[in-house]
Amino acid sequence: MHNIYYFLNLISIIVAAVIAYYGYKAYKFTNEKKYAFFGLSFLLQVIGYVILITAFIVHKTTQYFFPEAVPELIKNIVPLYHSIYGVYILFTLTAYTLFILIYSEIKERPHLTLIGFLILALMYPAYHSFRFFNAVAIGLILFILYYQITAYREKKELNKMLVIIAFFLFLLSHAVLFLFGPTVTMIALAYGIQLISFLLFAAIVLRIETKWQQKEDQK
Repeated sequence: MHNIYYFLNLISIIVAAVIAYYGYKAYKFTNEKKYAFFGLSFLLQVIGYVILITAFIVHKTTQYFFPEAVPELIKNIVPLYHSIYGVYILFTLTAYTLFILIYSEIKERPHLTLIGFLILALMYPAYHSFRFFNAVAIGLILFILYYQITAYREKKELNKMLVIIAFFLFLLSHAVLFLFGPTVTMIALAYGIQLISFLLFAAIVLRIETKWQQKEDQK
């Protein structure tokens, strides 16, 4: 099961990196900040997954080699593991917050500052409670889905529908972890669901890239 977990995370890192690249490419092509935020959101997801895998390896390696008596030197790694996991939480919540900024089109600096402080305030309880972290993630994704469903009702497009499905899958993955806890099986299931979401986003950015390329060829 651990091998499945590592495989899912590795594929997610690759797919998210591709999406981040195309987000940056779209920003350079259009000079619109929303694409820069989009690419940055997935870049944070990439870094978050790398950090998560690192923390998991450190934790499991420590348990494997020192199942009973942990030397003082290895004890120092445990706080490091928790610190690394805290950074993962920060990056994940920041990524979801950036999605809210993209789809809500909030531009006023005071509102942006307030949102930033709220995320930082939620970091401490999210760091100490796995369930609370997933609850916060669910709340942020619900905001994203609200804006996306509203936009889809105004103008029905396939890409918008795919985005809604992708974020619903993100929501489902966090709901699984919130309800059933961080067992190896549930974590593998949750990250498998998130991988499908990443693949949907990859399909979306490739569709957009193809359309832009066709426009460029017609000029």
